[in-house]
Order: sequence, then C-alpha cells, then structure tokens
Amino acid sequence: MKVLIITERVDKDHELFGFFHSRLMDFVKECEKVTIICLEERGHNLPKDIVIHSLGKEIRRSRMRYLWNFFRYIWSERKNYDRVFVHLTPLYVVLGGPLWRLLGKDVTLWYNHPFTDFTLRVAYLFANTVITTSKHRLGISGPKVKDMDEKVDLEAYLSHIQEGK
Repeated sequence: MKVLIITERVDKDHELFGFFHSRLMDFVKECEKVTIICLEERGHNLPKDIVIHSLGKEIRRSRMRYLWNFFRYIWSERKNYDRVFVHLTPLYVVLGGPLWRLLGKDVTLWYNHPFTDFTLRVAYLFANTVITTSKHRLGISGPKVKDMDEKVDLEAYLSHIQEGK
C-alpha cells in the first residue's frame, strides 16, 4: 500500500505533535511507500527514502504559498499514493477532496474534537472514513465514523482500509 500522510507538523520533539512521529514510523514499517505533506517540518529521524514535503511554515511562507505548495504536492505525487491519511485537519480534506475523489483515492481523516463547523461537515462528505477515539466526542455522526484508540491503532487502520471498508 502506498499512502500520503498529511499532518500539521513533523517534529519528534514537539510537545503536542511529537507523539505522531512514532505513528509515522509505524506507517513506514507497514507500507510499501510513504509520502508526507506537512505544514511545518522540524526535527525527525524518519528514513531517508521517505519523501517529506513541507508547505513552508518553518521559513515563514505566506498562506497563498502554502496553498500553492499543497496543490502542487498532491498533484505531483499522485502516482506515489493510493490512500490519503489526514491527521487532525479537516481543511486538508476539503481542499484535496475533490481531486482525490476524481483520482479514486481512499481518504481517511483522523479527527478527535467535539467542535463541529462547516469545514468538518464538508470534509466528512469527501472522506471515506473518519477515525475518532470516541463517536460521542466527535461533533458529527454517520456510517463513515469509526472508533479507534487514542494512539490510532495502525494495525486496525491498515486492516480496515485493506478490506475496503
């Protein structure tokens, strides 16, 4: 399986996002190819063959440049992934969703917050699956919403998408 992971930050030492570094390592071990797009890239020890594209926050690019880079990367890498895993940010699903739908990519959003806005509702429409630690904490419900533990059980996630659920 070839997966595109989109996350806010790749930084093993960050107080909030540091835990996700170990999840990225799990993806690397289990997937044929991993490509990462992040808003900001800092310290990490991911293998050299992992492609990481930063939207440029660490060098203070403009929001328009973030947007340009986002679309450039999801298009240029389109042959290098068949699944998309978006970590915590529904806006990326809203932005990439129409293209991914046209390209036939399976999209999973991991979101775990009771705050529900228009962006999350639109992301739900484009996502094939929304992973949360508790359906009761998530501000939306429906057949696409799946419970997982706090650590994002990668084995369960991979078996879920390999079965085509």
